[in-house]
Amino acid sequence: MKAIINKRILSAFLLFLVLVVSASVPVYAISDVGGTTVSYPNEGYVGGPPGAIYWTQRSDAKAAQLFIGSYDGTFSWNSGPIYTNAGLSNAWYSIPASVQASIPKGKSLLVGVETYHYSGNTYLGWASDTNTLLVVN
Repeated sequence: MKAIINKRILSAFLLFLVLVVSASVPVYAISDVGGTTVSYPNEGYVGGPPGAIYWTQRSDAKAAQLFIGSYDGTFSWNSGPIYTNAGLSNAWYSIPASVQASIPKGKSLLVGVETYHYSGNTYLGWASDTNTLLVVN
């Protein structure tokens, strides 16, 4: 009988300890906060490789990252981080000439933008959008 009581007390203590520790750990909202839209290039056909990517974003975006990739896996490019000043609702990035020259012709491409949002120095989350296009020349 004493062993059963000791197990119940130990179980209750462990449950209490887990609840206290889990309540003291901060939880951050790292999720899709929305508000990012690729505005150029739009869905559809383009006459050549895109020279720039334009997008709209929430004004609390401080950084972005761009991606262009072919659906067949023969081409992939990532811009790395692009830092912006908070407060911009429209942004663009000029694609380097060397990247434009290496974009395959006649391929379906995925163009994507991902933005990172902050309130002061507190990370709020990310937002993304993609467009599909076909480079014909």
